[in-house]
Amino acid sequence: MKILFVTDYYYPHAGGVEEMIKNIAEGLVKRGHEVHILTWKIPGTENDEIVNGVKIHRYLATSRYGFLVLMFSKILFLRRFDIVHTTTFSSIPTIFLVKLFRKPCVVTISEIWGKNWFHYGLNPLLALLGFLLEK
Repeated sequence: MKILFVTDYYYPHAGGVEEMIKNIAEGLVKRGHEVHILTWKIPGTENDEIVNGVKIHRYLATSRYGFLVLMFSKILFLRRFDIVHTTTFSSIPTIFLVKLFRKPCVVTISEIWGKNWFHYGLNPLLALLGFLLEK
């Protein structure tokens, strides 16, 4: 099976979600699946590399929000996969795109923001979409 993970941060960025996705992705590779990660490029990382069998594709964006916009330009990339797994922050554009191509999608929600979507200076449209998606 060809599996795509879409997540704003990934190895070597350290955090709970990053570690969880890394463990799942590497476990799936060990079971014989082809696994790709679509993520934001952080300083000091390569654009494309393979780590423990996981194919990582990093794209430069000006911010986490820029990464969300960039996701829409990767529409054709998503078509190559049998299933897509995403996380809280990347879920808004990912869910829209997988529905467009009728691909199954798994969303791991690692945090619930509730009304806080409107209190962190987010773009009002993104805040509303995030809030509605959680509902």
